[in-house]
Amino acid sequence: MKDVLKKITTLGFVFSLLCLSFMYVIKDEAKLKENIAEEECLTFIDRDGNVVCAKPTTKVSPLLENAGATAGSLDLVRFTYTADTTPFTDYYTGVAGYLSAYYIEDAAFVKYEGDDVIAVMSGAKIRVNKKYVQVMPLTSVKSTSFYRKEKGILYHYTSLNLMAENVTYANKVGGGVSNMQEGVKYYSYDGHYFWTDYQKMLTDYRAGNYNNSINNGKPYYNYFQFLSHRSTTGINDAAFNAFTNAQLGNTASALKNQGAAFIKAQNTYGTNALLMFGVAINESAWGTSNYAKTRNNLFGHAAYDSDPNQAASYASILDCVNQHAKSYVSGYANPRDWRNFGAHLGDKQSGMNVKYASDPYWGEKAANHAWSIANTYPHVKEDSRYALGVKNSTDVVNVRNQATTSSTVLYNTKNTVNFPVIIIGTSGSWYKIAADYPLNSARTSLANSPEYTSSRDYAFIHADYISKVSTGGGIVVPTYKKGDVNLDGKVSPSDYMSVKNHIINKYVLTGDKLKQADVNGDGKVSPADFMSVKNIILGK
Repeated sequence: MKDVLKKITTLGFVFSLLCLSFMYVIKDEAKLKENIAEEECLTFIDRDGNVVCAKPTTKVSPLLENAGATAGSLDLVRFTYTADTTPFTDYYTGVAGYLSAYYIEDAAFVKYEGDDVIAVMSGAKIRVNKKYVQVMPLTSVKSTSFYRKEKGILYHYTSLNLMAENVTYANKVGGGVSNMQEGVKYYSYDGHYFWTDYQKMLTDYRAGNYNNSINNGKPYYNYFQFLSHRSTTGINDAAFNAFTNAQLGNTASALKNQGAAFIKAQNTYGTNALLMFGVAINESAWGTSNYAKTRNNLFGHAAYDSDPNQAASYASILDCVNQHAKSYVSGYANPRDWRNFGAHLGDKQSGMNVKYASDPYWGEKAANHAWSIANTYPHVKEDSRYALGVKNSTDVVNVRNQATTSSTVLYNTKNTVNFPVIIIGTSGSWYKIAADYPLNSARTSLANSPEYTSSRDYAFIHADYISKVSTGGGIVVPTYKKGDVNLDGKVSPSDYMSVKNHIINKYVLTGDKLKQADVNGDGKVSPADFMSVKNIILGK
């Protein structure tokens, strides 16, 4: 089996078109009549709910390439379109990744290293051979990717053609950062920190910090993109059906009235029905793709780029959804599986998106549909259902069966950055979390069966390594006194020494310990914090 799974987005929706530049914008899904061949376009849903078909740029026209780009120049990276996927490695972990330039235009240019270009895209800082990209002056392009908050919703506008004006599509990515202003453009290629100035963003990426971002020290996480599949939705099968029927009207679709299949799979395999529904919409063009209608294949299973006609066939939609939950989601969530980088949708740094899809924005697109459904039923409060925490370092952290360091290690987080967990309780300085994979009856190891039981399948991770990013439905999280760097409930000389050791790089603090060490709240740990802890101990 190849090191990566090559996926294709199932394309082919029956449409009535309005041609705009190289894009086709569909205004009424219920009146779609004309077939578009799968190889001609990629489909997505724009910010207004319209189905959009966009032809990829060939990227063969002469362009101004800045071969002499430096660490101080204002440049971006453009991926060169090829028939094959583009390989890269994660800059920090060395994990091999891949993408299709069919789905992505731009990335932030960091620097050259030999024959490689270092860039930031889809949440990841990557190393890619320069033969796959062009480094271009920002002044030579017309339409870069950006974010903008509109009517309380943050949209990610992703460029489809750098050389054309306003050729972008948009995904909902939640409510955004609290201090974002309506209608203002923000730039980001990691999706967690945001800048109003492109040059300042590049400056920070090149320096390895976020000092000039509007939310330095407070990374943002798109809730549905980073919600583990080991959760449930409060949206029922009837609501799924009503939503789909309202969107599609009289258009024939294999996804219509199939809400019960997703709920059944969720209840059996512990895989969130809303997240799976979002993936199905994205992969099957709302159930209208040829594979969906003729093979009951809503997810593009086995439709590899090299030979899409090998796509799997199922006896029913329920069989397809069960297989997706049992073999795909549970497989990617299994810490023993080579594809595992978290049980969430994710991006190219963490989650299923790392190995599942060549589209760097696959996770974001599926999450976009989850947002649309959740926003249709606001009384369910779907986006605050769970408390989420994130391990945002390369630390390999043990996940145990009890809240002690002497208890059994069930699995570890690997060195994956931005690795989320669902917090379901606390025990001292430990978080009780939803396990990424089912446990055996004694809760001493991972099980050999994918059937998930929430009352059994929980684990513990030390709060030191986890930063809380969503409070969820009232879950209590540990709180500490100012200066309690070691999180032991008191401020003592050991906290004083921890700050000192961090400053001299003897022992680097991470997670909540790092937050506690910034006693004066200026966004950094310095001798001033060292003195603040000392003064607390002395009662000054």
